[in-house]
Amino acid sequence: MALAVTVNVFDGRQVERTWQETMALGPCRYLVNNAGPRSVSQGPFADRLIEAVGSLKAVAQGWLTRCSGVAASLVNISSI
Repeated sequence: MALAVTVNVFDGRQVERTWQETMALGPCRYLVNNAGPRSVSQGPFADRLIEAVGSLKAVAQGWLTRCSGVAASLVNISSI
């Protein structure tokens, strides 16, 4: 089964709530993490890079915390 969700990764409560809803369906062995800031984000490159990595980290850490026993593969995709 595949499940696509949209969540504001900069809102910790929203991320947590989404993980709870997802885990109610069972453990997640595979994760395609397309988290990241909006493509139209402005500012210095270094700031956008930190923002992109932070958003990927928020989702990946949640997955590893909840699914480490069954986790098989993680693909991270992000724009900066």
